[in-house]
Amino acid sequence: TEIPPSIVVDTLLDYIGREDFVVKHPLHGFSSRYQKDNKRLFTYLYAGESTEFPPKTKATEELTEISVNSFVKFFEHPIEWYFNNILGIKYEESEVTLPESELFELDQLQKWRIKNDLIRLKGEETDSYLQKNIKEGLLPLKNLGKLVFDELVEETENIKTTYQALTNDKDEQNIVIDIPIDKIRIRGNIGDVYDRKYIACSFSKTNEKNLVRAYLRTILLCINNEIDSALLINIDGTTNGLTVLSSDDAQLKLKELLVYFRKGMCAPLKFTLKATKIPRGHKELSIDTVLNSFQEEANGNYQYGPNKYMQNLTHEGYFKDFDDDDLKELKILANLLNLTTS
Repeated sequence: TEIPPSIVVDTLLDYIGREDFVVKHPLHGFSSRYQKDNKRLFTYLYAGESTEFPPKTKATEELTEISVNSFVKFFEHPIEWYFNNILGIKYEESEVTLPESELFELDQLQKWRIKNDLIRLKGEETDSYLQKNIKEGLLPLKNLGKLVFDELVEETENIKTTYQALTNDKDEQNIVIDIPIDKIRIRGNIGDVYDRKYIACSFSKTNEKNLVRAYLRTILLCINNEIDSALLINIDGTTNGLTVLSSDDAQLKLKELLVYFRKGMCAPLKFTLKATKIPRGHKELSIDTVLNSFQEEANGNYQYGPNKYMQNLTHEGYFKDFDDDDLKELKILANLLNLTTS
């Protein structure tokens, strides 16, 4: 956040009446405003002498291993990933102590956890699950807890019916992923595999993030030759089939994605999933539609709140030079992620 100057400095500026003496630095060292030709605006943050953006070119050399979840999260929102993992900046508040007040409503993550459990529960297990969550403080107390729980049960009814019909009481497998590729090792576990079928679920109406998440995990499973089919169950119970590649083709796809992953470690990619959606009244993506999407994501709208990461980049003028080459790159990456941009 912005730090006000000393009262002595304020008094001096008021006395001499010269605002042009003041140099206001950007809030972050990666700002595109730091250029070598600007002698009054420089940063020593990343080097022993003044430097220009981008500062993190060594990041690709240092990273030799990444988890499956972190790799997937990168493509869900490369800008947030850069702030969190390269700059170490996280705007989301995380509670490290027990809450001091009673729980009255659930956030999106809490709702997702319960919905994810609900689709796996059999009918006779539902009531005991409800009581357990109320006692553990994971649902509001008494009647309010039951009311919230019943709403979640209703919201997941369609997806649960499809999920249980597809899994058909088969045992879930957790597949161990350990893929060394292009000097990077991707490691972790992927669940939701039933008899060589990967089944992912989407609990939200906006599907881009869930599609990308399921598609990337499908690629990793294909490299290990662990599945014969894959699909995503939508919140209304319908399904989207996911392309299952041969192990060799999946490795080629992964290598193409790693090019953008490495680039996104050096500087924030000018890419978000929301920006890949063609707005109503437009036949294709353009520089204007993408920039409008970036601005809307930064400011928020009636569906979601402002994104502080996007706000900072917008404030620093990071997207002002977005051009045809950036648009082409956005479309290429969107197609690699199995998203439609035309």
